[in-house]
Amino acid sequence: MTTAELCAAFEVGESTVHAKARVIEKAVETQPFDPQWTLPSLIAKNPLVWMAQVNGLLVDWRDMPREVQEIAFEDGLIPYVPADRKGRSEIRCRCVHSSAAKLITCATPFLKWCNRFKPARSEATR
Repeated sequence: MTTAELCAAFEVGESTVHAKARVIEKAVETQPFDPQWTLPSLIAKNPLVWMAQVNGLLVDWRDMPREVQEIAFEDGLIPYVPADRKGRSEIRCRCVHSSAAKLITCATPFLKWCNRFKPARSEATR
């Protein structure tokens, strides 16, 4: 059923329906593709679950190295480690924290992982 058909059935204008929808979204603090309202079976397809902002760039957690995914999982930023789920058709996962649903700066796991590869500085170079 389209929005127009729904509005005609209840004899209300489309602008009224859209305005009320925004009021409801604000009241329950949700947005389209909100991970808190995503079915567990669809969580792998929800782009907001997997987006992060690292140094101003949007990245997908699924494209990050496994070590970064593990850190993000431990910090509650993603519902599972995608590297562990390759080829699985049914996905069961824990809920994502609401703060992870927003596009937040979550460079910490990536930077922790990158710091492992920095050469140790000697006392002479400090």
